[in-house]
Amino acid sequence: MKMLVFTLASLILSSAVFAQEASRKFTPSIKVGAGIWTDAPSVLDAEFGIQGEYKPSGRFSVYANISYNRMFAVEEISYGINHMNFIAGPRVYLTKSFFTGVGAGYLLLFSDGISEGSFAFSPHIGLDRPKTQWTMNYTASTDGGVYGYISLAAAFKFGTKRRT
Repeated sequence: MKMLVFTLASLILSSAVFAQEASRKFTPSIKVGAGIWTDAPSVLDAEFGIQGEYKPSGRFSVYANISYNRMFAVEEISYGINHMNFIAGPRVYLTKSFFTGVGAGYLLLFSDGISEGSFAFSPHIGLDRPKTQWTMNYTASTDGGVYGYISLAAAFKFGTKRRT
């Protein structure tokens, strides 16, 4: 699994790092976030992943996100469940910086030899800045019900220049 994530990260990051910002339509980034599970408020979620966004026009884009998440109970930090999200979908930019979107994909739970996956969806809103992209989202899986978490994440863009 680590080799797959490393290979995908290498491909995404190598494709656009040296492109001119004015002509670049694809932006890779590293994403970090934290959230809280809606069905169990004492369970937190930490996220680390990669994200790519292709923006063919000023108002529309398509993004893809692969992230590793760790759920852990506040009372017992040593207890935790790992999961990976593979999510992609469209975004609509309501202004130059503010967007809303939805993603769908696959959520894979794995911990202590147990591995199971399910459909996942992730509606979100966000703010696009020159070097970062901030999103607030609800990510849920549909394994025997709808279980999800609300999180705030920052995606740090590669190869961007500060606007002057």
